[in-house]
Amino acid sequence: MPVSRGSEGVILLSITGQATSLALVIILALKVFLNLHPQRPSLLSHRAGVCGVSGGGSCISRPFTACAAPGPGRLTESSFVRRETKNSETASGINTMALGNSTNKLFIIGLGLGDPTDISLKGLAAIKMCKTVYLERYTSVLFCDVGDLEALYGTKIEIADRDFVENNADIMLQRAKEENVAFLVAGSPLAATTHYDLILRARDAGVSVHLIPNASILDAVGVVGLQLYRFGQTVSIPWFTETWKPESFVENIEMNRKRYLHSLCLLDIQMKEPDPELLAKGETVYMPPRFMNLTTAVEQILHVLKARRIRTGKTSSVRRGWGSLGPNSYAVGIARAGTSEMKIIYGTLEQLSRANIGPPLHSLIIPAPNLHAMEIEALRHFRVSNRTRAGKRGRRARLVGTHQK
Repeated sequence: MPVSRGSEGVILLSITGQATSLALVIILALKVFLNLHPQRPSLLSHRAGVCGVSGGGSCISRPFTACAAPGPGRLTESSFVRRETKNSETASGINTMALGNSTNKLFIIGLGLGDPTDISLKGLAAIKMCKTVYLERYTSVLFCDVGDLEALYGTKIEIADRDFVENNADIMLQRAKEENVAFLVAGSPLAATTHYDLILRARDAGVSVHLIPNASILDAVGVVGLQLYRFGQTVSIPWFTETWKPESFVENIEMNRKRYLHSLCLLDIQMKEPDPELLAKGETVYMPPRFMNLTTAVEQILHVLKARRIRTGKTSSVRRGWGSLGPNSYAVGIARAGTSEMKIIYGTLEQLSRANIGPPLHSLIIPAPNLHAMEIEALRHFRVSNRTRAGKRGRRARLVGTHQK
């Protein structure tokens, strides 16, 4: 049907009026929605990390919060933390998420490997909450005075030796039922099974345990360049005696090598051991502390290999080429890991048996028989020279390219 000019204007005005009405309806709907959710941030502001909450504040966007006031069924960061904390306590009985405000807890705190300043901020805060502080000194040691720790931590420290922890820990746990107690450990607390035994006893006694970890030798050895996920069973090398010369630690090293895994060897330390001869006579006299060094550990390995060859005609307990170990097998020696005086050397067992890398603590790594190209390049910087020189105590390996921070 033909439409006149006047009719076209009327139709256009009608369409414009309908669009305006629709726009007003949309605006009113948005206002109602925003009144119901006054603090809901826009998508743009949430992505930018800034939201228009009351007070004009801003916040960094986090994966578990929309920077809005918590509402029904809404997951916020605080509710996530509370939920995770509750789950952590339920699963293990140990709450590591927060220190809390109660006054009857046992804090087991790792101190790291170096000096007093290696403690974490959370560990330092926990110490300042405690009335009684113990320092465990037999599974490992920090080479600093207790006075230095007391000066930094601002509290008196009691020494906890092996006898106290293994036989008289009830004294500490009883105190933890009445007040906050800190138990300080060099390195990381759970690197020694003794400390988890303490956690189990505390749990049985109804004492709340808070664990605060730190660096330990188990991760510090990554500095040599060997890939940490390629380490197998950790091996302990004990002191030989006249009547006791075990061989199982060498077998464990060989089993790791058979699986193409590296072996971290922890060398024996004796902080407060009774003299066995006097103990047999009914007298308890403690011997001075002693620490196994790299040369002693390597000499004991070579002794086992030699004794086995004499006894069976074989150097290794595994088939040659599948993890077999011998004087020409390569190893890594580490002294004072994690400190400013750390040293690392790499050479054959024969070379390391003549090496002097200074004061303790020492560790030994027997690498897997097959190394990644990056591992080979890393170890090259710590290689012992093939040249040796004579000294008062015989020929000793000359250390070149050793790592010293």
